[in-house]
Amino acid sequence: MLTNADVVHGGEELTGDWYFDVHGEHCMFKNTKTGQTLEVFLGRPEDVGNMDPYFFYNFIKTTPELAYLTSYFENPFKDMLDFFERLEAEHVLIHVHGVAYRKVL
Repeated sequence: MLTNADVVHGGEELTGDWYFDVHGEHCMFKNTKTGQTLEVFLGRPEDVGNMDPYFFYNFIKTTPELAYLTSYFENPFKDMLDFFERLEAEHVLIHVHGVAYRKVL
């Protein structure tokens, strides 16, 4: 089990000003200078490429070049989930389980 305390010599910061927080089967990476966040699944090896609608929304919201896209989502989780479901119907994403989706390869 990886925890924040296990990072280089007990520090919580990775290279390039990135902090990480392992919680449950997820890990949130956050840039301490820009505030950009990226949250990923770590539970099982096959889950690593999965996307969660709310995690994806937060990535867009904290990425300056993409932040304008959040104006299309009044309810961050529900609207992003609806968007993922539309992408699934168009065969861009596949539904894995729960609210986890993955890009069609």
